[in-house]
Amino acid sequence: SFVPAQAATIGCIDRIFTRIGSSDDLAGGRSTFMVEMTETSEIVKQATTKSLVILDEIGRGTSTYDGMSLAQSVLEFFVEKVGAFTFFATHYHELTDLAAKYTQIKNSHMSIQEHGGGLVFLRKLQAGPANRSYGIEVAKLAGLPKEITKRAQEILKGLVQHSQQLSQRQLSLLETSSFDTGFGGDTNISAELECLRESQTELQLKISNFEKIMKELQDLRVEAMTPLEALNRLATLQKKTKDEHLAHS
Repeated sequence: SFVPAQAATIGCIDRIFTRIGSSDDLAGGRSTFMVEMTETSEIVKQATTKSLVILDEIGRGTSTYDGMSLAQSVLEFFVEKVGAFTFFATHYHELTDLAAKYTQIKNSHMSIQEHGGGLVFLRKLQAGPANRSYGIEVAKLAGLPKEITKRAQEILKGLVQHSQQLSQRQLSLLETSSFDTGFGGDTNISAELECLRESQTELQLKISNFEKIMKELQDLRVEAMTPLEALNRLATLQKKTKDEHLAHS
């Protein structure tokens, strides 16, 4: 195989497996993602500890969380089960954290320098994960209209801020209690915690009341009731459910 380098020490390998690029097989009833998964499946089944494997952007053909989950699962399988020498390229930055879990994983990235509002690709491999994604900048280089890339930056900024707000709210009860001691505590967090407790109590009460209504319904001896008695009883139970909903809405 052609190696674009002055020299390369590869070692003894039995086969080379690659999953690169994007293609579909619509005539055969296979989408881009199905082709990607089919090829990945064949590599997983055939690769050995002496194989060279190159995987590019596993999981990109589906939703973010599905794709990220599949990408991490495939990567973990190669580390724990296959043991092949593997290049695993991904834009899921979260996966770089696996290097702290597996000593076999080493993060690397191609260095990029920002200059004059643009990007310069230095074509130099450096250790460690990339500090961020450059998707919008690459879109600019590709010639996408400025109106689109500018709007993309606005959307990205909003998504990042929203994500940070969610992260700040995801405090455990123990973490929250630490803000309530010393220096007067944090009023906003305490208020949110109190609202959470009230909502939980209200939900438990609502469930309890509905369980009572369900018990009444289960205890009805329908076979011993006249049609009029059944209709009246049903109307009473329906009213209880409506009253319960209005009381907690």
